Amino acid sequence: MSGTATGTVVGKDGCENETFTGNETLTVCVQDTSLMDAPSSTLGEQTISLKAGQTFPIKYSVSYDQEKADRLPEYGFTLSARIEDPSGKLLYINDTRTSARGDKIEVKKVVPFNYE
Repeated sequence: MSGTATGTVVGKDGCENETFTGNETLTVCVQDTSLMDAPSSTLGEQTISLKAGQTFPIKYSVSYDQEKADRLPEYGFTLSARIEDPSGKLLYINDTRTSARGDKIEVKKVVPFNYE
């Protein structure tokens, strides 16, 4: 049996009105993050190719394993979102816990660290 998480990815902290070039990829995952000190496991994933001129908000619809999700505590049933360029460089990511029962994922722009 499968469930579906739907909603929008929105920008925050000053990137709300960003415009994409059309080469970026958005990945939205429904995850089991219930185990401490262990990697999350993915219950469902959607990859969206962004179009030139596209802006936030971006709609998503992710199918996931409903039976596994039903066994999770509320705090461990979460969403993640990341936007990458064609080379895989991370451009945006959500940096707070986002319940998969919600309908909005907030992402912020990744600021590159200068090692010099």
